[in-house]
Amino acid sequence: MLAVCVEPIQGEGGIRVLDQSYLQAIQQCSDSHDFPLIVDEIQSGMGRTGRFLASDHTNVYGDYLTLSKSLGGGLVKIGAMLVKKSLYIDDFGYLHSSTFADDALSAIVASHTLKVLQRDDASLIKTCESRGNYIRNRLDELREKYPEFIDEVRGRGLMIGIEFKKPTGIQSLLAREIYDQELFGFFISGYLLNQYHIRVVPTLSSPNTLRLEPSAYIDETLIDEWVKALDQTLDLVKTEQWSKLCATVFGYSSSAPVSPSNKCPLPAITPSLRPVKVACVAHFIEAEHIVDWDPLIGGLGAVDAEMLLDKAYNVVDPFVTQNLVIEGKNRAVEMQIYGIPVSTAGLVKRIQAGQSAELLQQVKDCVDSASKWGAQLVGFAGHTSIITNNCQLLRFPELGLTSGNSLTAAAAINAIHQSTEKGIDLRSMRLGVVGAVGNIGEVITKLLASDVGAVHLFGSERSHRRLSRLKDRLSKLTHKDIVVESNLSGLKECDVIFTATNSPDPIITEDVLADSPVVICDIAVPGDVNVCSLPANVTLIRGGVISLPASQSTKLFGSGLQEGELWACVAEVLLLGLEGWSGNYSYGALDPQRVTDMLALAKKHDFNLRPRYVQQTRLSENDVASV
Repeated sequence: MLAVCVEPIQGEGGIRVLDQSYLQAIQQCSDSHDFPLIVDEIQSGMGRTGRFLASDHTNVYGDYLTLSKSLGGGLVKIGAMLVKKSLYIDDFGYLHSSTFADDALSAIVASHTLKVLQRDDASLIKTCESRGNYIRNRLDELREKYPEFIDEVRGRGLMIGIEFKKPTGIQSLLAREIYDQELFGFFISGYLLNQYHIRVVPTLSSPNTLRLEPSAYIDETLIDEWVKALDQTLDLVKTEQWSKLCATVFGYSSSAPVSPSNKCPLPAITPSLRPVKVACVAHFIEAEHIVDWDPLIGGLGAVDAEMLLDKAYNVVDPFVTQNLVIEGKNRAVEMQIYGIPVSTAGLVKRIQAGQSAELLQQVKDCVDSASKWGAQLVGFAGHTSIITNNCQLLRFPELGLTSGNSLTAAAAINAIHQSTEKGIDLRSMRLGVVGAVGNIGEVITKLLASDVGAVHLFGSERSHRRLSRLKDRLSKLTHKDIVVESNLSGLKECDVIFTATNSPDPIITEDVLADSPVVICDIAVPGDVNVCSLPANVTLIRGGVISLPASQSTKLFGSGLQEGELWACVAEVLLLGLEGWSGNYSYGALDPQRVTDMLALAKKHDFNLRPRYVQQTRLSENDVASV
């Protein structure tokens, strides 16, 4: 069985008017080879194009013709199929049945709709043609005004498409992704709906084409209002007023304007050496870090930024956030960073909602893209290492994989050793490890248990058995005091605390800490320590942050870090690239020897692991109330 189905004007294909000669050629082919031609007028029929059928413009009607949509007069759902009399089978009516067939109400409405179209010498159909010409003329004016944004205006009658194109030199990084992922049509539709209450939607197969199919009763005043709204919207796009556009589309209350000096520069990668390619998969640690990545979206607070990311996550695929180039003595490394548009809090929320498989697939898509780009090693920042179970849920034999946790652990151990600068003797130190059965917490406990005076192990309620088993293993390595704590109040016994949990919110506050001098090394992202509630006797070290050699100048956009700083998990991937490493590194449970080796690698390449001390600002009750 063979047939050809064709739309005289492709609807979901982007409102493309098929050439008359093309349709006639299909008709001739159909006739000569004896197969039926089906003409789909579901969207283009019923007078929309200025004729009763779009086929009336070409005189190609085919053997079967379908109608629907407007046939129901905007009130009911009904469709009709017209069959060439010579092909119709009389018994078809006996065989064809449907649960909702023989709907008298819909048939009456459809019959009346046809009468309305025929009324006054088909004046309503003629109006569709004249109004359509007026719209086309107005939109052509806009195309001349915005040639860098509007590629083409096409269609017939009141079936019109406006195709947008990606302009060059866009400064907003988020806007580039909206264009590259063919979301601009949806973005403009959202703005027109939320700002002007105008409802238009893109076509499905050509999403950067806006579909304009208004009622036949639209007048020139409404058309002018619509064109004015689109004009004002495109002016905002042209002047890169993304703060206003995003606030309206994503639905948050306000967005502070951003000065032109803060615009994101276009990336320029010019390594002097042929670089080794590596990649890293990441996400935003805090929602507001998206402003650090793209200042043009405006100065968002935590709530508005989270709202933006929460909505963007559902439509925007992971994307390349930036490229970094680091040059060593013998080779250069180029890193491509793939970002999943979600914050830590949003990611944890989705894990708790049972969406881990979906998140894992997004990570896999990033790794697949990195492989196609030519990366030989891929690392995982933030919670992406948790999603992949420290790389163990991934199968990419052609790539080396690393969680980045070895250098993170090495940096924390280095910071704990540096705590002796605060007058704490390592040999008598009582070390508290929060998240002790985590990948990093466990290896740090193993490496330090023999050096300190005592170790206190902390974990969640469900990890008590694992903590007890860890205590048993440690007891075989050292005779030091190993204590399994049931809650965080046990931190009062500790003068040095290491913490690395997956909590999206701070868990360590003033009330669980000792009154004597305390040093806390916090490598959790976001941090486990409530910075605003710490007393003066507490020294807080932001662990897991590495400073690049003085000769290297780069910024990890969207990280909340300063220029020249990297998360240790990201730095590990760069170090392995500088070493020309192939194969997996921090894969599964951490190897204490590899942690030690990674510390040596960092020193070899002048990566600075010196602790980063955090300035604490104690808020008054009035400050808290104002926040």
